[in-house]
Amino acid sequence: MTRSRRSLLMIGSLIALAALLTSLASAQAQTPDVITEFPVPPGTHPHDVAPAPDGTVWYTGQRSGEMGRLDPETGDITRIPLGQGSAPHGVIVGPDGAAWVTDGGLNAIVRVDAETEQVDVFPLPADTG
Repeated sequence: MTRSRRSLLMIGSLIALAALLTSLASAQAQTPDVITEFPVPPGTHPHDVAPAPDGTVWYTGQRSGEMGRLDPETGDITRIPLGQGSAPHGVIVGPDGAAWVTDGGLNAIVRVDAETEQVDVFPLPADTG
Protein backbone atom coordinates (compact mmCIF):
# COMPACT_ATOMS: atom_id res chain seq x y z
CA MET A 1 0.00 0.00 0.00
CA THR A 2 1.42 3.36 -0.98
CA ARG A 3 1.92 6.21 1.44
CA SER A 4 -0.66 8.26 -0.49
CA ARG A 5 -3.22 5.47 -0.21
CA ARG A 6 -2.59 5.09 3.53
CA SER A 7 -3.00 8.85 3.96
CA LEU A 8 -6.31 8.79 2.09
CA LEU A 9 -7.56 5.90 4.19
CA MET A 10 -6.58 7.68 7.41
CA ILE A 11 -8.24 10.91 6.32
CA GLY A 12 -11.37 9.05 5.25
CA SER A 13 -11.44 7.36 8.66
CA LEU A 14 -11.15 10.76 10.38
CA ILE A 15 -14.08 12.08 8.35
CA ALA A 16 -16.11 9.01 9.27
CA LEU A 17 -15.22 9.43 12.95
CA ALA A 18 -16.14 13.13 12.97
CA ALA A 19 -19.44 12.38 11.25
CA LEU A 20 -20.17 9.57 13.70
CA LEU A 21 -19.47 11.77 16.73
CA THR A 22 -21.65 14.51 15.31
CA SER A 23 -24.54 12.18 14.56
CA LEU A 24 -24.27 10.51 17.98
CA ALA A 25 -24.79 13.86 19.63
CA SER A 26 -28.02 14.42 17.68
CA ALA A 27 -29.37 10.86 17.34
CA GLN A 28 -30.26 9.33 20.71
CA ALA A 29 -31.14 5.88 19.34
CA GLN A 30 -27.83 5.16 17.61
CA THR A 31 -25.55 2.75 19.43
CA PRO A 32 -21.91 3.76 20.01
CA ASP A 33 -20.54 0.63 18.35
CA VAL A 34 -21.91 1.52 14.90
CA ILE A 35 -19.44 3.11 12.48
CA THR A 36 -20.67 4.66 9.25
CA GLU A 37 -18.26 5.57 6.47
CA PHE A 38 -19.00 8.40 4.08
CA PRO A 39 -17.08 8.31 0.77
CA VAL A 40 -16.00 11.65 -0.65
CA PRO A 41 -15.79 12.41 -4.38
CA PRO A 42 -12.71 10.98 -6.15
CA GLY A 43 -9.78 13.38 -6.40
CA THR A 44 -10.84 15.38 -3.35
CA HIS A 45 -7.96 14.40 -1.06
CA PRO A 46 -9.65 15.57 2.16
CA HIS A 47 -7.39 16.91 4.88
CA ASP A 48 -9.16 18.35 7.94
CA VAL A 49 -12.69 18.07 9.30
CA ALA A 50 -14.77 20.24 11.62
CA PRO A 51 -18.23 19.34 12.93
CA ALA A 52 -20.73 22.20 12.76
CA PRO A 53 -23.41 23.00 15.36
CA ASP A 54 -26.18 21.96 12.94
CA GLY A 55 -24.82 18.39 12.72
CA THR A 56 -23.09 18.70 9.36
CA VAL A 57 -19.35 18.17 8.96
CA TRP A 58 -17.07 20.51 7.01
CA TYR A 59 -13.97 19.07 5.34
CA THR A 60 -11.20 20.51 3.18
CA GLY A 61 -10.66 19.10 -0.31
CA GLN A 62 -6.96 19.78 -0.61
CA ARG A 63 -6.44 18.55 -4.16
CA SER A 64 -9.82 19.62 -5.54
CA GLY A 65 -9.54 23.17 -4.12
CA GLU A 66 -12.92 23.08 -2.44
CA MET A 67 -14.75 22.78 0.83
CA GLY A 68 -17.09 19.90 1.37
CA ARG A 69 -20.04 19.81 3.72
CA LEU A 70 -21.31 16.38 4.67
CA ASP A 71 -24.78 15.77 6.08
CA PRO A 72 -24.34 12.52 8.06
CA GLU A 73 -28.11 12.04 8.26
CA THR A 74 -28.47 11.73 4.47
CA GLY A 75 -24.89 11.19 3.25
CA ASP A 76 -25.30 14.20 0.93
CA ILE A 77 -22.19 16.26 0.24
CA THR A 78 -22.21 19.89 -0.86
CA ARG A 79 -19.06 20.95 -2.72
CA ILE A 80 -18.01 24.61 -2.58
CA PRO A 81 -15.14 25.68 -4.89
CA LEU A 82 -12.71 28.13 -3.27
CA GLY A 83 -11.07 29.50 -6.42
CA GLN A 84 -8.35 28.85 -8.97
CA GLY A 85 -5.19 27.50 -7.31
CA SER A 86 -6.86 26.75 -3.98
CA ALA A 87 -5.36 24.06 -1.73
CA PRO A 88 -7.32 24.24 1.55
CA HIS A 89 -5.73 22.66 4.59
CA GLY A 90 -7.14 23.32 8.07
CA VAL A 91 -10.74 24.18 8.93
CA ILE A 92 -12.57 25.31 12.05
CA VAL A 93 -16.12 26.49 12.62
CA GLY A 94 -16.03 30.02 13.98
CA PRO A 95 -18.40 31.64 16.48
CA ASP A 96 -20.26 33.07 13.47
CA GLY A 97 -21.05 29.51 12.29
CA ALA A 98 -18.91 29.91 9.16
CA ALA A 99 -16.09 27.61 8.12
CA TRP A 100 -12.70 29.34 8.43
CA VAL A 101 -9.99 27.75 6.32
CA THR A 102 -6.24 28.05 5.87
CA ASP A 103 -5.43 27.86 2.17
CA GLY A 104 -1.79 27.40 1.18
CA GLY A 105 -2.56 27.49 -2.54
CA LEU A 106 -4.11 30.94 -2.28
CA ASN A 107 -1.83 32.08 0.58
CA ALA A 108 -4.99 33.20 2.33
CA ILE A 109 -7.52 32.68 5.08
CA VAL A 110 -10.87 31.77 3.54
CA ARG A 111 -14.33 32.12 5.09
CA VAL A 112 -17.28 30.10 3.81
CA ASP A 113 -20.70 31.27 5.00
CA ALA A 114 -22.70 28.34 6.35
CA GLU A 115 -26.04 29.62 5.04
CA THR A 116 -25.23 31.31 1.73
CA GLU A 117 -22.02 29.39 0.85
CA GLN A 118 -20.43 32.73 -0.06
CA VAL A 119 -16.64 32.45 -0.19
CA ASP A 120 -14.56 35.37 1.12
CA VAL A 121 -10.79 35.24 0.58
CA PHE A 122 -8.50 37.22 2.88
CA PRO A 123 -5.03 37.25 1.25
CA LEU A 124 -2.01 37.04 3.52
CA PRO A 125 1.14 39.10 2.94
CA ALA A 126 3.51 37.66 0.36
CA ASP A 127 6.44 35.69 1.74
CA THR A 128 9.39 38.05 1.68
CA GLY A 129 11.87 35.82 3.50
